[in-house]
Amino acid sequence: MNITIVAVGKIKEKYLTDAIREYSKRLSRYCKLDIVELQDEQTPDKVGETTESLIKQKEGLRILRTIKEDSYVIGLALEGKKLSSEGFAQKMDHLAIQGKSHITFVIGGSLGLSPEVLKRADFLLSFSDMTFPHQLMRVILLEQVYRGYRIISENVLFSVSLITILPLQEYEKPGIIVLKLKFILHYGRILMRKTRKPLKTLAAALTAAMAFQSVALAAPMDELNEILEKQQEIESDLDVALEEQLGLDELGKAVEENGLHFVIDLESAGGALGEVLPEGSYYHGNLQIDKKQKNWLLESGVGTAESAILDFALYGDEQKLAISIPQFYDGAITLFGNLLEQYNGSALKGLIESMGGDSAAGFEIPDIDLTFWPKEKEAEDDTPDAELDSELENKILAIAEKTDVEKIEEDDATIYRLTISTADLGELYKEILDKYVEVFSSLAAFASSSDSDLEQMPQQIDQMVDEMVTVLGDSITVDFHIKDDLLEKISYHIYVDTTSLEEKTENSEDADTIMEVNEPFQGNLDYEIAFVDPSQPMKQMDFTMTMTDLDQNEFARMFITMKTEREGTTVTSSLESELEFKEEEETESIPFVSGQLTYDTVSQDLDGELVIKTEEDSVIYTLDSTFSEIEKGKSFCWNVDELSATVGGETIGLKAKIDLSADAGEIAAPEKEISLFSADQNEVYGLIGQLAMNAQTWAAQFAPETAVIETTTESLEDTAA
Repeated sequence: MNITIVAVGKIKEKYLTDAIREYSKRLSRYCKLDIVELQDEQTPDKVGETTESLIKQKEGLRILRTIKEDSYVIGLALEGKKLSSEGFAQKMDHLAIQGKSHITFVIGGSLGLSPEVLKRADFLLSFSDMTFPHQLMRVILLEQVYRGYRIISENVLFSVSLITILPLQEYEKPGIIVLKLKFILHYGRILMRKTRKPLKTLAAALTAAMAFQSVALAAPMDELNEILEKQQEIESDLDVALEEQLGLDELGKAVEENGLHFVIDLESAGGALGEVLPEGSYYHGNLQIDKKQKNWLLESGVGTAESAILDFALYGDEQKLAISIPQFYDGAITLFGNLLEQYNGSALKGLIESMGGDSAAGFEIPDIDLTFWPKEKEAEDDTPDAELDSELENKILAIAEKTDVEKIEEDDATIYRLTISTADLGELYKEILDKYVEVFSSLAAFASSSDSDLEQMPQQIDQMVDEMVTVLGDSITVDFHIKDDLLEKISYHIYVDTTSLEEKTENSEDADTIMEVNEPFQGNLDYEIAFVDPSQPMKQMDFTMTMTDLDQNEFARMFITMKTEREGTTVTSSLESELEFKEEEETESIPFVSGQLTYDTVSQDLDGELVIKTEEDSVIYTLDSTFSEIEKGKSFCWNVDELSATVGGETIGLKAKIDLSADAGEIAAPEKEISLFSADQNEVYGLIGQLAMNAQTWAAQFAPETAVIETTTESLEDTAA
């Protein structure tokens, strides 16, 4: 990341220059920092509005000449948005994820920033309602940028999904419950990859994914973060090969700046899928976003080799949205302006009222101004997703502050031990799951539907998480093993006691539980992720899960090995896994997942196979594909000749072609349009009549069993007549 601080005025005070020098030194490990000092204008003691405006204008011109065209500009202004340190770090994190490689902070002179600079800024930031000397603001800003990077780097370490415990499942050992771990196989990639966005996990029933992060500056935590930062940029050979060929980082930046053109074509390859989708059945998707013209187009279509079944298109820009379904209407229906105002004065409202009124139609028109392109200065932090991110991060931070960190020296290694409260984690995941329930409930309300299961879900979530916390005990221990200043392995220890759940159930008025326990179990779950070569962590990563009873008798073990190897022009990533069950003196080994993904840098073939073994059969997934038409950092085409699944000798498969470009191409608005709310009565009736007749024709051809459509279209035709 390149960071430029453009500041008006020179600093002469030694204590300020010393502070600036110190923070610049600290920031050198996180970013490339450039501080640009600009000459300030002499300001009289008593300055009038005209003089003040002239001074700001002159300083503003100097500022604007310094700002690079592709830089994201953050202006410091009293009228800007106030952020906490965590919120400021999140802002910087989001900008990095979006491909913003250059951020310019602007500090004005004693009179502030000119209107021209404020207009150029992408985001306005306020540190306080109080006024500070603009020289001191430079130090305050540098300190906050440094603090932000510390928080971001600690997010990389601690925003990791530790464990996902799936529903209790019985294996062949009667009466004993085995807690099957669904471990996130790409844990190492999440821990090491460049993207520093905190991981968000949606957990299913009886799933408790546990994440935490910390901003504590205690010595052990700081030391551990510094060690892990050395490894986090290391990528696998497969990632490197694809980057070398396709230029994905450069392509991502180009898309962020210019927009994109994404096309996907899927075609049924027949086989067992032929009964549902005959060979030649297709799906076509097209997405174009032009950030300079500020418009976009989304197209989607399905059909067979003989004919198109249904096509759909959405066009949007700063003024309107146009919807096209050519099988039903030979033009586009548009929306724009204030929705409620247009509806209240429209012929459509009169038609709906004549059919029974708004309430009978089952909907209400919201009072909103329709815009179909983000506003210039709309902050990402104002979106619902950002609000959810912020709430969860604050919760995670609160947990992290209570997390115990212990540094343990052993022979030739150092262990950093974290002890995390399961009760705190339970509260965190109640909040995460409740947020998703809110979304689903909103969708159900919008669809005017009622789902009793959905209404009961919040209570079920609380019960599920409470039961999980009861079973897992008070805390979970996580150890980071460091050797020669590199992360060698991570291990987790969890104590499991289902008897406590049984006791809780017996003492409860409601004996029903989500977790079913056939026979009490007390024991330990131990997980270990080991990097065979810590200096190249993606070369091989071994994951082991061991289950033992209270007497330390081992009765279940799971192994997963992930490797990435490069030989000549070929890079191969592979996965092997095995389950072991021990009963008395017998051990049963079951390989359950294996696979590999291979990329050839000369032929540009990307092929793979994944085999999942079950008690009855195996499922084999096959990928046969090639990259072509590559313009590094700008565009490429991915041709998938086979993407199939084979079960019991039956194969279902698809062919696909995916094109991605950072050039949106030409996006044209529909030629024939009708405004839904500004159309007169005759136009509305004509539209309804055409929709009704075409819907009936379409249903007769593609959905003859839908008699409801025929009845509805007849009533609409009568109304139109």
